[in-house]
Amino acid sequence: MMIPSNTQYKWRLDIIRKHVKIGEARLISCNVDFVEDAEVTRTMRAKVPIDGFALEGIRIKQNEDFIYFDGTRVFDGSWCFTSVTGSWLEVKNTFDMFSDRLRPVMVINGEEYDFGDYMVISAPLSNDGKQYLYDIEAYDETMTLKQAALTERKYYAAGSDYLTIIGSMLTDCGLSKVIEEPTDAKITIDHEYAIGTPYLDIINGLLEEINYSPIHAGQSGYLYLIQNATKVTADYVYTDNNSIIVDSINTDTDIYSLPNVVVGYVSSPDIPSVMKYKRVNDNPESVISTVRRGYSVVEAFELDDCPDLATLRLAVDNRFLQSTQATEKAQITTMPDGNHPYGGYVSLGQKGNNALFREIGWSIEFGGKMTHNLERKAFV
Repeated sequence: MMIPSNTQYKWRLDIIRKHVKIGEARLISCNVDFVEDAEVTRTMRAKVPIDGFALEGIRIKQNEDFIYFDGTRVFDGSWCFTSVTGSWLEVKNTFDMFSDRLRPVMVINGEEYDFGDYMVISAPLSNDGKQYLYDIEAYDETMTLKQAALTERKYYAAGSDYLTIIGSMLTDCGLSKVIEEPTDAKITIDHEYAIGTPYLDIINGLLEEINYSPIHAGQSGYLYLIQNATKVTADYVYTDNNSIIVDSINTDTDIYSLPNVVVGYVSSPDIPSVMKYKRVNDNPESVISTVRRGYSVVEAFELDDCPDLATLRLAVDNRFLQSTQATEKAQITTMPDGNHPYGGYVSLGQKGNNALFREIGWSIEFGGKMTHNLERKAFV
């Protein structure tokens, strides 16, 4: 996406109640950050004046509408009814920092991009010498799942649907805006969780068993349950003309620790035989292969459960692919150009060369620029 030099930006902070905008906050400053491998991937920090929350008033009906029969008939023989309308009272509305959400919005030439819904975790008051300000620290709504934990042991019988289990936990936490990739996968053994186990740990553990990405938030307060995937096309394109390279591209040369054998297995007292799948890098063109090294470097990982061997193979194949690649990293700064998704990819062009990078993090300053942390894999 190329940003023209005459691009017009506007910024605002919407106040959201039960997924509906009910007002706007008067922003002094706002930053939004995304870190892909964090438990809660999106954070927001904002400064808002103590009197800076402008909400629409609430109209409360003092008397209910009602209909009564006045004992007469009209000319066509039907009964005659009279309607009485109740009166309305305008009541001042206030921002509830515990239950309301904040939604940062960027407008580029009239087109809106929101960066998700955020729950306030702390909001101490400070004085900048002119006015009192709330220093707001807020997180996306997966923080609800991190804070919530079991108050009694939880048991799920073998044969239960993965997404049904996860959906019930989301409902317990009042989270209903969910986009999910469908699957009919079922747990093959009983699952039991101890008191105090965070919901987020349970959900992400179950998602790992079916080769899904960790639960994460996106635009407009939606939560996503989607499969792990590697893309081959870019969501955004940056070149020397529309981006600033902050750091040179660096290759991670520590390839000696990369495994050339990857083993995934499911082991449980409730499973009669161990489900296992192994991949071996014996490609003579690979410098880390068993052929070139002359010895094995093994990475083994265990899952508590997995619905079938095909799902386990996908999980092993993903890790094996990662094991055959070194990491190149880059950081660039651009003009803000939209709400970058979880698992997004960027095409980075320099001096006529183009490379596809995964965007593992970004940071945007309202009224400023956007920094991107990029990563790509190079076969070794």
